[in-house]
Amino acid sequence: MPKSSSILYVASRLPCRSETFVYREVVALRSHGVRILTASLRQPESGLGEPELEKMAAESIVVYGSFARLIADVFSEAVFNLKLTARTFLAAFRDGFWEENKQGVSIFKILIQAAGGISLSRRIRGLGVSRIHCHLAHAPATVAMYAAMQSCIPFSFTGHGADVFRDGSLLKQKLSRAAQVVCISRWHREVYQRIHARPVAQYPLVRCGVDTETQSAGSDARQAAIPEGEALPLILTVARLVPKKGVHLLVQALARLHCAGRRFRAVVAGDGPELNSLQKLAVHCGVSGRIEWKGALIHSEVTALMRGASVFVLPCVIADDGDRDGIPVVLMEAMAVGVPCVSSDFPAIRELIEDGVSGRLIAPADVKELARAIEGLIWDSSLRARICCGGKEAVSSEFSTRLNGHRLLDVFQGEREVVA
Repeated sequence: MPKSSSILYVASRLPCRSETFVYREVVALRSHGVRILTASLRQPESGLGEPELEKMAAESIVVYGSFARLIADVFSEAVFNLKLTARTFLAAFRDGFWEENKQGVSIFKILIQAAGGISLSRRIRGLGVSRIHCHLAHAPATVAMYAAMQSCIPFSFTGHGADVFRDGSLLKQKLSRAAQVVCISRWHREVYQRIHARPVAQYPLVRCGVDTETQSAGSDARQAAIPEGEALPLILTVARLVPKKGVHLLVQALARLHCAGRRFRAVVAGDGPELNSLQKLAVHCGVSGRIEWKGALIHSEVTALMRGASVFVLPCVIADDGDRDGIPVVLMEAMAVGVPCVSSDFPAIRELIEDGVSGRLIAPADVKELARAIEGLIWDSSLRARICCGGKEAVSSEFSTRLNGHRLLDVFQGEREVVA
């Protein structure tokens, strides 16, 4: 990649409170001297507590910010680049009627996304953009794919959870057209290979990383067991309150601990459509007085909570609609702080947590096992010490921003094949 060129990053919202891994990746690449421009399908979030993110929000190109602007850009492209524009719209039209468009995304929606891509191409023309990279395999990747087609430059994308498994429209087209598809886990690579086989080097492994140095600085998470007579141990989860996060299972596990006479307090940080039903479940289970519902927090507030937590719990499940997690970044952040973690035994999460070494993995939806795992991590001193150290080591050795920033640079610069 020439030093004078730029990479355009595209996401649904950039920056976004719930997608720290995207804006942290942008910041990491910029720290290496890479010129990164940002685009956001919708209005970026502001008020995230960091000047750098406020600047990013102000500078991001908003694809769907103005319908009039969108139409004007498409018209201008049609006038000055008629052949390219016709080709892009024709590709979108064919995509909409392709027999493997299993998700049933309407042709109208795909054409609107193609228009968004054409408009984005118009707006970056002359800015030296040599590649488009996006996070999330659904709408952002669709817009990026058509923008790259209109601009005659390569695009790549990173898939995660629901965007791949529930909402991954036109996924086979994206897998076949992308210059590279960045995989956050080996398991994701296997999924992609089953859909569209490519050389392994074109499916490079680049983890969603965390700043291990900043995250662990000032950590006061204790490795020793917590005596019953001390201040109440804090059981923490941070998640968007949707079914796949399994917070309902945590509430039920807390009820088991309560019935067993264990003393604790719990904090649930996050917001979402399941909030009311989860609060009702807590009342029904008799633990509403033990749980504090914090709502959505900025990243620094989440880190502060983690530093005082005794155990972090994220009992992920596969939702009825197929929604599921990849490797939740919040688990990496908690492990980097030094908080012992409990999560579900899924293939991707297994690449982050080794049961009994760097955390605890429980069978998905097994409330009884979940309660036992939480109990052990709080009150078993030898297990707790081992897990705290193992978790920090696992994150620093494989999931650090520094390491994965270099991996991503190699992908973009084409200096070597990044397989891992």
